[in-house]
Amino acid sequence: MADGRSDRLTVGVSILVEAGRIAWIRPSDGEEDPGPDDGLEVVDASGATFV
Repeated sequence: MADGRSDRLTVGVSILVEAGRIAWIRPSDGEEDPGPDDGLEVVDASGATFV
């Protein structure tokens, strides 16, 4: 993820999007995988860059 402040990319983050807006960004270390039972769509964006 490129945050516009650092000269380095941030890796290993989870991003929650609600109603088309970013609700939070946090490290994904140790995070449980959400599933359909949680009402979430999980998108594996490995290899992608978010700006």
